[in-house]
Amino acid sequence: MFVSVAMQEYTIDAGSSIVVRGNSAVLRCIVPSFVKDFIKVTSWLQDGNFNIYPSRDGESYFLPESCCSSLPSLESNYSHLQICGYSWAVGKDSQGKIWGLLLSPIDGKLHMLPTGELVVVNAGTADSYSTYQCRVTHRLSDETRVSTGVARISVSEAQGITPPRFSERTLSIEARRDELVVLPCFAEGDPPPDYRWEFGGSPVPEDEQRYTSGGLLIIPRARPHDSGRYTCTASNPAGNSRLDVSLLVSWPLSARVSPALLTAGLDNINGFIHGILWKVPIQYVTKISVSVTPTNYQCALGQPAQMTCTTTGHPVTMVLWMKNGQSLSSLRGGMSGEVFHLASVSREDQGMYQCFVKNEKDMAQGTAELRLGDTPPQLVYGFIRQNIQPGPSVSLKCVASGNPTPNIKWTLDGYPLPLNERFVIGQYVPMYGDVISHVNITSVHVQEGGTYQCSAVNRVGEASHSAQLNVYGKLHIGQIVADRWLFQGAPHVRPMGEVSAVAGENLKITCPVAGFPIDGVKWYKGERELPINRRHLVFPNNTLVIEKVQSGVDNGVYRCDATDKQARTASGTAHVNVMVDETADDGEIEFDCVPVPPKITPFNFRSDLHLGERVGVQCVVSKGDPPLDVYWLKDGHKLGVHDGQVEGEGIVLRTLDQFTSVLSIGALALTHGGNYTCQARNNAALATHTAPLSVNVLVCAWGCVSVPPAITPFSFGELSAGERVRVTCSVKRGDGPIAISWLKDASPLMSQGPSLSLHDELDLTIQHLEEFSSVLAIRSVSSRHSGNYTCVASNPTRTTMFTAQLLVTVPPTWAVEPQNAAAKLGQQVVLDCKVEGFPKPTISWKKASGQTPGHYHELSTHQLKQQSGGAHLLPNGSLLLETVAQEDEGHYLCEASNGIGVGLSAVVQLTVHAAQFNIHFCSKPPSIFEFVLGRSWSVEEELQFLAAMLLVTSQLALFGGKKEILLK
Repeated sequence: MFVSVAMQEYTIDAGSSIVVRGNSAVLRCIVPSFVKDFIKVTSWLQDGNFNIYPSRDGESYFLPESCCSSLPSLESNYSHLQICGYSWAVGKDSQGKIWGLLLSPIDGKLHMLPTGELVVVNAGTADSYSTYQCRVTHRLSDETRVSTGVARISVSEAQGITPPRFSERTLSIEARRDELVVLPCFAEGDPPPDYRWEFGGSPVPEDEQRYTSGGLLIIPRARPHDSGRYTCTASNPAGNSRLDVSLLVSWPLSARVSPALLTAGLDNINGFIHGILWKVPIQYVTKISVSVTPTNYQCALGQPAQMTCTTTGHPVTMVLWMKNGQSLSSLRGGMSGEVFHLASVSREDQGMYQCFVKNEKDMAQGTAELRLGDTPPQLVYGFIRQNIQPGPSVSLKCVASGNPTPNIKWTLDGYPLPLNERFVIGQYVPMYGDVISHVNITSVHVQEGGTYQCSAVNRVGEASHSAQLNVYGKLHIGQIVADRWLFQGAPHVRPMGEVSAVAGENLKITCPVAGFPIDGVKWYKGERELPINRRHLVFPNNTLVIEKVQSGVDNGVYRCDATDKQARTASGTAHVNVMVDETADDGEIEFDCVPVPPKITPFNFRSDLHLGERVGVQCVVSKGDPPLDVYWLKDGHKLGVHDGQVEGEGIVLRTLDQFTSVLSIGALALTHGGNYTCQARNNAALATHTAPLSVNVLVCAWGCVSVPPAITPFSFGELSAGERVRVTCSVKRGDGPIAISWLKDASPLMSQGPSLSLHDELDLTIQHLEEFSSVLAIRSVSSRHSGNYTCVASNPTRTTMFTAQLLVTVPPTWAVEPQNAAAKLGQQVVLDCKVEGFPKPTISWKKASGQTPGHYHELSTHQLKQQSGGAHLLPNGSLLLETVAQEDEGHYLCEASNGIGVGLSAVVQLTVHAAQFNIHFCSKPPSIFEFVLGRSWSVEEELQFLAAMLLVTSQLALFGGKKEILLK
């Protein structure tokens, strides 16, 4: 959604304040109401020279106005850092360059509140001479403005002792988690009152989390437990007064629906198996992120199912479940707050489910879709064998299930059904039902008898059913007129037409005979009854098979004669064309009129493939003349290839040679299920072979060996101390009864009840949702929770275990905080930097460039060894200088980080004291005076050297002579 905002002209003003001497004055920035929601007060300008900023610790700081002019974007983008005990304003200029400006503390005189007000504490005559302007930033345009008017403080004298008085009795403040919160409490009275804060009827303890400054209660990082009613009492000798402040700390809401993936199979519907799938996508509402746990479950239709909406955030005022836009309170199922329960899963339960959580500021939702999972077709109902007389109407029906909805096709003796007005084929799908297909024959004729077959096909697989429709007949003379059968007698053989055969392969032909009963069927080639050699096989079901068809031998017209018990006979013919290759006398291959057609070696996918596994098959064209074109189809659609990759499918196709193509899938997904077809084409013919690929094939429900349990892998993820964690152990397959238990570091976590277990020593809970799942939850993790957690699933066949490691990360903390150090030349010194945390923190050292900290360069141990008498980084992180040299003096920066939090850093100063200059003359001075000069002298050393030089000069004058002074 796009929002168009018209920028309306506005002006900013600053309101003055009148205050009794010694009390606090409050200055406010006056913003027009129509633009107030887009304006943020960023600072106050005092006397046009100094900007007053708030900081994270509740204090305020001066920043010269001259700095602001060079940093136009610092007004809205600055942040505060504490470095070496000093406060810095850090931001970027318009060119993206990072600036750091040292701020001057105001020593508690001025306080800028996060809400934009400026508080002047202990107002006096001097404060009435200053002017104040507020600086604001427009949130949309990032434009910065300074108030046109200036605010002043008028200080009046008290007219006698007066009790404290508040301008308002109650305040309500809202804040987000981790924000700086300043609760104001300023009353006017004489003498100026003292302030006392209470929370829940008890004095507010002052610590790093909450402390006071004058009448302010400062909370640097607000937490939800800080929410509540605070009372500020202002008192002086004349009396007291009270102010009630309500604080509400909120944080973003999130909703998590679990289980994220629920598979249900039809357990007992006419002996066929189906599946239902819970699929939960991630959806975002406003600024709220919705996380979904990837958990798998399996259960049968008719069994209970449960969805849990896990929420985080504060406060949560409402939890609402909906399905397809309707409240679930009016639909089937039961709700209990964040849990929705279905006593028995049925087809009507498929649809979109939503869990809404909201409060006055925020809203989040988790969305789940219940739909049928991909399952191969199953014939739920099939027609039976019938023996009937000619004349009555006949209806044949097949009912199939599967997802996607299968399509049903009909054949008669392997050939398409006759096309005439007496044959009506219908197919429909009732709501939440199976596909139903029927063939209605009006006034059935003798020639319409035979073997009828219905085949249900979808992208997952195929299923078929066949039975005979035997129609009794009488002998009459018949004929074919306009391609319609007008026979009035029996038996009857329907036309077979042209049949193509491939040299070297087997050929199968069925005689489509009608008329019941049939005494026998004979096959002929020419006038010779088959079989005439070992390659000819005639079966009782009216089928002829010719093995390894030969060119020049097996070409020709084949006839089948059908005879009933009255010796009445009907015949039908098939014209067989054989595509062959012949070997010439010189050993070279010569082809007849048509080339040899391609033949594909059959391939299949494994039937036990699961999500995430790898699979590959080869399509090998074992025979056939080039040029050959080999390609792949999935569910009848050709796979488009770019650089060997099927775009968006995760499928890789590789051509090894002109006769071999390889299809591979690196990680199976549900979308990979379907029928894969390899086709090979040349100038002679098209050869195809299709193999179904099934992912997560359902286990049979009757008459099977008990299936051992299989656990869906789970993990705890990355956790920091104080966070919540919840993992689900799901048994994705396996026959019941199944018992689930938990271990921690190989020790059992004992269950205290069938559904919920509490473990006080670890502050964790174990909840058994159903027979096939168990949830382990920890409300607040700490280092004592670290370890290996094992889910154990057992049934009469086997015990299966899955172990996941829980590691609680701890940010670096000081074990020994670095301190400044001093050493004399040549001595040994250790600069401490001992840090604890998990994972183990990495410690690095840097040295300041120059005599003041600020700019550092990396300092390796090798560099230190070259500069001095040797340095070592100790295992505990401290830096050891074995022999201190003058160049080792300076500021060192120790940094510790383990990827958790912001890390630690500290700057220490190493001072190196040079040797004293002690000169003694017994008589005459020596010929050469030697002095050791360091590269960098302190002020004390320079004074000592000057004193020594004066002494030498005086001695030279006393004894006379000219001497040399050697400086080293």
